Amino acid sequence: MTVAGHDGFPPACQQHECDHRHGGILRPSGASLRPFAPVHLAAKAEPSGDITLTWTRRSRDPAADSWETTEVPLLDQPEAWEIDIPDGSTVKRTLTAGTATVAYSTDDQVVDWGATLAPGAALTIRVAQLSPSLGRGTPAKATLTIA
Repeated sequence: MTVAGHDGFPPACQQHECDHRHGGILRPSGASLRPFAPVHLAAKAEPSGDITLTWTRRSRDPAADSWETTEVPLLDQPEAWEIDIPDGSTVKRTLTAGTATVAYSTDDQVVDWGATLAPGAALTIRVAQLSPSLGRGTPAKATLTIA
């Protein structure tokens, strides 16, 4: 992926007369602009059998380092998340959310695993914030014990 509007930067000696041209063009990938991976991933079984998945959003905004705010500024708007439920290298399901929480329903669990997941079971998830211009941010991956 390249950053829109950037065709890349040629090596410096291609801009001047020189005998030693180094091949290649540097094309910005936008990796430093993508949303950070979230932290504090957790899974909690509800009385209904649904599993509530939660996490904490991080931000590149300098104000995110303040001790005076309880929530970091949202740079990529609208807030959007993709939550993968993998089984090895295969993604069984991708959930979407507009906040830092999502329900993994009992119906979805039965389709994915053949039964609901009980407290104490392990569940691997990958959570990534979406950027409207750059797509998925850096994902956080964790194998959680369902509380």
